[in-house]
Amino acid sequence: MSRAAVEGRLSERASAVGSAGAYAEVLKGVNALTDAVLAPIREATAALEELAGRNLCASMKGDYRGDHARIKDALNATATALHDALAQVADAARQVSAASGQIASSSQSVADGASQQASALEETSSSLESMSSMTRRSADNAQQANTLAQSARDAATEGAAIMGQMMIAMGKIRASAEGTSQIIKDINDIAFQTNLLALNAAVEAARAGEAGRGFAVVAEEVRSLALRSKEAASKTEVLIRQSVQQAGEGEATSRQVSDKLGTIVSSIAKVTDIAAEISASAKEQAAGIEQVTRAVADVDKVTQQNAANSEQSSSAATELAGQSQELEAMVGAFQLDEGTPVSAPRALGQHVPGPPGWRPSARA
Repeated sequence: MSRAAVEGRLSERASAVGSAGAYAEVLKGVNALTDAVLAPIREATAALEELAGRNLCASMKGDYRGDHARIKDALNATATALHDALAQVADAARQVSAASGQIASSSQSVADGASQQASALEETSSSLESMSSMTRRSADNAQQANTLAQSARDAATEGAAIMGQMMIAMGKIRASAEGTSQIIKDINDIAFQTNLLALNAAVEAARAGEAGRGFAVVAEEVRSLALRSKEAASKTEVLIRQSVQQAGEGEATSRQVSDKLGTIVSSIAKVTDIAAEISASAKEQAAGIEQVTRAVADVDKVTQQNAANSEQSSSAATELAGQSQELEAMVGAFQLDEGTPVSAPRALGQHVPGPPGWRPSARA
């Protein structure tokens, strides 16, 4: 029996058949001692086999003392620690699975939103590019309009100057016509005086009789010439008066045209200033739209990068969810107490309680 115990065969017992007295009592005591040693070993073996079979609810429940109690406490503490650790792992796996699912869903939503935003930004960028092109054309047209307005202002200014010169010339023409009218008056006076002289000469010739007949003929011719001169002078006076009137009207018209040209020059100057402002504003607007277009292009790049990152995050979260589900499946293969709360992580050396109903035994 001693050899069997040394070899680990604790199930063998000493036979008390044929023994009596003190020797028989010794044999019974040895058998009782072997039973006392074997009982915790058998229970510990059964508990360890349960633990090996992934039943983390296994524990030793026998009432032991001394070193046997220490073995029981150590095994039960180990089982409890494994139980709580796997419970924490299971709870963490569930939380990771739920969180990874939420992350995957959120990342996918962010990716979809980023894709939609990128598409909208592309449309916005295209619209801004078209607007920028139109604004540049408007700026060019405004610049051309400004150039034409400046040319028109210069032409109108030159026309106003020429009209002023024409007004001066018209004034000189009127003055000359008025001077000519005075000359015609002098000619009329001379013709009148000549006519009177011719009449006097005719009277004197008549008095002279036959001797003054030739002189009478000359006087008549002079009188006729004076009358024709007076008639021509009268006609010329009428024409000159009309010329003076027309020159005055032309001068008045020239003055009105000059005033209108001055108004036109002023208006064209205002139009030129407005065209210059429009041209400058169009250039600034074109530059601003180009800056906005570049900014939108940069935002579009960032948005596309965010969309790609969100897709990667979604893929990573999906993979994490799959791995956490695998971990849940692995943890689910262990048998745990239903409703057992998950303990918080314990510091090294902290006391770990045993399963429900377990009481640590006092050391003998």
